Amino acid sequence: MALALSFIWAAPRRARAEQGTLDRLVGELDRKLATTLRTRQTANDEDLLLLVRAGAGMRNGKSLLPTAERLLLARLRRRGLKSVRVSSKRALTGAKLAIAARRSGAELLLVMTLGVHQGHLQLRGELSFVGASLWQELLAPRRGSLSFLHARVRVDAEVRAFFGKQRRVRLTFATRTFALGLRPVLALAAADLDNDGRIELAVLHPRDLQVLNAPHGEGEPASRYLSRAKLSLTGKRAAVRPRRAMGRLVVADLDGDRRREIYLRSSELARGQQLSFDGSRVKMVRELGERYPLTLLWDAGEKPRLFEGVAVAGTDVFRSADLAAAKQPSASPTSSPSGGATAVGAALPASFYRLASARVVSSAGPRYYGAAVNVAGRLQLLDGSLRKALATLDGVGDVFEIADLDDDGQLELVTSSAAERGWDDRLAVYRLRRGQLQLLWRSARLAGRVTALTYGDLDGDGELEIVAALREREGRCSLLQVD
Repeated sequence: MALALSFIWAAPRRARAEQGTLDRLVGELDRKLATTLRTRQTANDEDLLLLVRAGAGMRNGKSLLPTAERLLLARLRRRGLKSVRVSSKRALTGAKLAIAARRSGAELLLVMTLGVHQGHLQLRGELSFVGASLWQELLAPRRGSLSFLHARVRVDAEVRAFFGKQRRVRLTFATRTFALGLRPVLALAAADLDNDGRIELAVLHPRDLQVLNAPHGEGEPASRYLSRAKLSLTGKRAAVRPRRAMGRLVVADLDGDRRREIYLRSSELARGQQLSFDGSRVKMVRELGERYPLTLLWDAGEKPRLFEGVAVAGTDVFRSADLAAAKQPSASPTSSPSGGATAVGAALPASFYRLASARVVSSAGPRYYGAAVNVAGRLQLLDGSLRKALATLDGVGDVFEIADLDDDGQLELVTSSAAERGWDDRLAVYRLRRGQLQLLWRSARLAGRVTALTYGDLDGDGELEIVAALREREGRCSLLQVD
């Protein structure tokens, strides 16, 4: 989606903003810095001087600087260095800065620049060794460079709150279609699967899982998604339904290792599987049980939990009474699920076809939502515990997603509208506002059925894209990307 300027809005409070997006940014940089420090034998005996500067795009966001500096300082002080101090001499560069660092008694100098570029908040800089020779520093001030460091996060609602009053944005939509082949698509998920800073698209087919990248910059073909890896799935294959296929796919980091795993089940005849992607190939981690991974729900400590369901025998629906939290990956795979609909899900319909959830960030902290569509096509929008109904919408098709698409701290709903036997589906986007779902956009009739939906910054421009899988009458499949 593209963002167009509209009217002025007052930025919300920043009370908890630094606990979310900024902390993730600093955490990513800290992990890269830790790798460099581990290579130095005397790191725990050295003093480090930290300097954080404002870069491009920070004219109205200067209050970000002390917050990022404070978070980075706290992380550095847990690294076992002899001492960590902050320099206020932001105007110094090159040899003059190195000389000033040595005179302060520091052995290590970390210079970082915080800026905004192409919709991302970035920390870029260099860790250097401050030599004892003034002559060396004057002749070759970069001689002691140890590592170049870079981390970035999307400019979301939390980050925007630091920039004071801003113009509210309205969503505009443009569509592109990419050919995918003849294999039906059961489910989609977008996430950074290998921690390379780029969002991958996981595509679940009846017989395999494929990892793709959207066209992203020069040197890559703009007419198709690029295949990164593929893994054939084990187990029996069920017939693909024309509507309501039973494939489910969830991506999450449940074990806390800062790498996202893939949880899936392709049909009622197959068992669930946990997979991982290392950047070059998809690997099988373990086989799961016969429950379907449905969605993530968050507890009070901001820890996501995977919730699973059991399909009613001979049908394509799940009973809310069977909704339960999956065991953590470290638990025995043969143990029974924990939790259940007594803890969450009181407002769910008795049976549902699809369940989704969203974490919407803002400067005042995160808010959580859930949504389910029943067999009659009525969608219920719920709070994050699934105990309270917020809004309803009739005539919803097989698939939908909920997310904050424009990073304004408000929830949007993406739906497909389709009759059971129809072919030419349509997409629609709604916004939750004052307890009502307001229509923002509806597509023209599409040349096929929408079989899966997801969203993410797939092309790296800092804005979220909607991606829908289409199956045409002739059997061809394609990806519809809504920018």
